[in-house]
Amino acid sequence: MIGVVAMLTYHVSRRGSAPPEQGFSFYTDHYRHMRFAWESLSIGLRVYVTPMRDFAFIGEPLAYNWVNTEYLYPPGALLAFLPFALLTYGGVLPFTPVATGLVCLFALAAAYASVRLWREGLARSASFESRALWTALAACLFVHGIAWGLFGQYDAVVVLVLMLSVLAKSPSRRILGLGLAFFLKFQALLVFPFFVHEVWLLAQRPRGSLRRDVPALLGLALTALTLALVLYLGQRGALSPAKMSPLHLREVLHHRVTLGCVLFTLTFAATAFAKRQVEAALIGLWTFAVFASLSLVQGWYLLYLFPLAAFASRRAGGWVAVYTLGLLYFIGWVPDVYRVAAQVLVLPY
Repeated sequence: MIGVVAMLTYHVSRRGSAPPEQGFSFYTDHYRHMRFAWESLSIGLRVYVTPMRDFAFIGEPLAYNWVNTEYLYPPGALLAFLPFALLTYGGVLPFTPVATGLVCLFALAAAYASVRLWREGLARSASFESRALWTALAACLFVHGIAWGLFGQYDAVVVLVLMLSVLAKSPSRRILGLGLAFFLKFQALLVFPFFVHEVWLLAQRPRGSLRRDVPALLGLALTALTLALVLYLGQRGALSPAKMSPLHLREVLHHRVTLGCVLFTLTFAATAFAKRQVEAALIGLWTFAVFASLSLVQGWYLLYLFPLAAFASRRAGGWVAVYTLGLLYFIGWVPDVYRVAAQVLVLPY
């Protein structure tokens, strides 16, 4: 982690003079989150029905992106970005250092989540091949997470919460961690079946004990609130934008990427079933079904694939790691190490 801090320190020293092709001013979601968090202080949950064009034009112009759109993130994101909004819109610090600090925090979260994933994989490994597999998985998370974090996407923070929840020692704390992850980003609901499993485990305890289980109750409340917001936004059509995804099931026979992903997923599932790896097969089918059903799939959504292997049982984890790496390949989003290195070192590419 010391090396990552040194790397980010060097990155920050050169970020201000970055060449245009680096695109650091293209992804401005972190500015937008701060603007909505600040606005929520005065209008509360009306940020979910008020497009940004109706806000007073104050602060950093980079925040005013997608001005015809309301807020489409869980309330946890508003709370997470509120302290930074108070710093900037409250006049304590200029926007640039706060925004730069945010992207560095995102990158650090990606690095730490990668380390936790790698260590969990090594703890499950009994062979060189298994260790190599988990190392490759963690390395992909590291590269993708650092890259998207420096572009202002906070998903690595949510992935870190997922990793910490899967490593928790009790169902109650795992439920709390998962509920918090859902409360921060809707895409974390990819692991919702594991949440259901933890709730089932909790239900096996003596009757009445749940009423005294504060972490579990809080996790359940956060999840219920998130799901209610998903239903509300979904009913309004806010979560169904124009099709922007590498997967097009309606054109599967004429779309090479989609066809490759479908064939790979079916082959993986059939092989896993044949080897009595039912859990791994079901995770692969669920993962593909979720991604294929989304109208909008951005590059940073891939970060949510990486914790799946850690959530799976020890026996199925390696298989899920194989599926994750294979899907990255067939979907065409294997991390470009050279490009990310150029991004971190702020070099033209």
